[in-house]
Amino acid sequence: MYAAALIAASTSPRAADLRGLRWSDIDLFERVMTIPDSKSEAGKRRLPLNPDAVLAFGILLERATKLGIAGSEFYVFPACENSRNWASATVAKANTAANASKRICMSRTSPGQTC
Repeated sequence: MYAAALIAASTSPRAADLRGLRWSDIDLFERVMTIPDSKSEAGKRRLPLNPDAVLAFGILLERATKLGIAGSEFYVFPACENSRNWASATVAKANTAANASKRICMSRTSPGQTC
């Protein structure tokens, strides 16, 4: 969940966009995440990855490689063996945690100041 929270906080995508990510949508060399079916008019959206997001995707990629699910056709947040999609719950929790930390940060800082 740590990696999912970092990604959610660093990139601010919709939960559905995160759930649908495949490894082919992540370019760690270019530091870009592509949302293939974005609701934007362009259809595709490329989001830059900051160092925290690159670290988080690196953690997930290392785990996926060990499990043999790191190919471009695999999801970044795969379903578990019992067919219950844990990615939905993980991403929802990560987005909630990311939004809560942003609210706390905003309440503790002056305008123009960062955490």
